[in-house]
Amino acid sequence: MIGSVEDLLARESIRHTIASYNFAGDSGRIGELAETFTPDGVLELRRADDPDNVDRAVGRSAIVEMLEAFVATGSTQRNTVPGAARYVRHFVTGTHITLGPDHAQAASYFAVLTGHGLDHWGRYRDVLVPFEGQWLLAERSVRVDRQDG
Repeated sequence: MIGSVEDLLARESIRHTIASYNFAGDSGRIGELAETFTPDGVLELRRADDPDNVDRAVGRSAIVEMLEAFVATGSTQRNTVPGAARYVRHFVTGTHITLGPDHAQAASYFAVLTGHGLDHWGRYRDVLVPFEGQWLLAERSVRVDRQDG
């Protein structure tokens, strides 16, 4: 069943938010990435090399701070292969959205390419809520399943 027009619009808004998060991050616009969260949104990161250790930020400014520190401590250093192009590209697939009356859950898989090739991959688990006419991330849990490089 396709659902109502309102459901279709909600799903498209959710997909737009997921894409906006990645487009902003890929181009280094971390402040814009943080705007895909509600003001008190939560971002949790679990890395492949230490899945029991969770980096957690609550609120847009804390999300910016955490991601800027992550970039500064070396996540982009793998993207410095001599002679390779410098870029980051997130590819998101398999997004499954479950709509509720006041929130939605989304689950997606991602893979990240950089100048040296496939860098890391994993999954997103999201809770989104309607906020000021759009669906924004209330919670995003990122789990990196593996990281090469």
